[in-house]
Amino acid sequence: MSSLLIDPVNPDHLMFATGASVFATDNVSVADSGQAPTWYVQALGIEQTPVTALISPTQGAHLLSGVGDIGGFRHDDFAISPAGGMYTNPLTSTTGSMDWAGQNPQFIARVGVPDNASTSPCNYGGYSTDGGTTWQPFDVCAAGASNGTGAIAVDASGTVMMWTTSGGSNAPQYSTGNGGGWSVTSGLPRLLTPVADKVTPKLFYAFDGANFYSTTTSGGRVFTKVNQTNFLSGAPANVPVANFARAGDLWLPLGGYGLFHSTNGGATWKQVTGVLQANQVAAGRANPRARTGVQSIFLYGAISPANTVAIYRSDNNGSTWVRVNDNAHQYGGPSVMAADLRVFGRVYLGMNGRGIVYGDILSNPLGGSHAGPM
Repeated sequence: MSSLLIDPVNPDHLMFATGASVFATDNVSVADSGQAPTWYVQALGIEQTPVTALISPTQGAHLLSGVGDIGGFRHDDFAISPAGGMYTNPLTSTTGSMDWAGQNPQFIARVGVPDNASTSPCNYGGYSTDGGTTWQPFDVCAAGASNGTGAIAVDASGTVMMWTTSGGSNAPQYSTGNGGGWSVTSGLPRLLTPVADKVTPKLFYAFDGANFYSTTTSGGRVFTKVNQTNFLSGAPANVPVANFARAGDLWLPLGGYGLFHSTNGGATWKQVTGVLQANQVAAGRANPRARTGVQSIFLYGAISPANTVAIYRSDNNGSTWVRVNDNAHQYGGPSVMAADLRVFGRVYLGMNGRGIVYGDILSNPLGGSHAGPM
């Protein structure tokens, strides 16, 4: 969808709005004499696209994003528009999912909706071995790759990728050759979106709403049930979040069912008391001053007794929480969330149409002192 607007005060000022940006010219009248008007982007500070994915690896750029219409970016400097432009090779219009290898953080994979101009062997996905600076398309797409984008997960070593396509098999598919070929996994009751352990190679997890599965003994190929009890019958089949610094340390946000924590790869779970609503969760850097080594956990949800849906942080595995934002900075609620793994207290919020917001601990030299949009 696009539209044209002529400035009623200055007829030479024409704006052209598209799903990608807002372009403008201040000399449109030169077209009457056969010359080309001078165009520029007049959308600084304006976002019109949903944020669909955020990752913050332990090396390289602190943030990589997936967005609608314009693919996504590697954010090396939050103060300026990404110098490298949107992702190419393959060129995607919407990046639906991204992941990085926990012990090989320069390896990143992404999948999404291909741009019409993309001519890569597999237009739907690719990988990077230099932290998202350059990309290589998969040689082969997983079966069922379509404009539904699906989801990608990368094991800790960067040698196994797992792609859940929206139009293919009723199980995730894995590749051990950088996307040179894909095979169907087994063991899951239906199509689920796995997540990779960030410490242990070839280990993936999945949750079906009642039971928990992992690939502990199969090298990432076969899922087996590790939790035999329907500990939350009727809960949504949400995707767990793996702690980047601890093997088997998992967090499971289940909306109105609350937040659950496992330290043994999903074999047993403990409900985090006081969490009334858990929409999203992210693990970030531990507080270096506390010297506990416990990673911070960010929550988009509600805490008892206030029951206010907001952004919270816990530095003690959910025993206590501190609110990160205030009522004047809710931003309509994030659609995706990620925490910085190198800057204590920093959290990234991806909005549906409002761009990316990041927040630091105010006046804290460990976390910076800026909070604002990118």
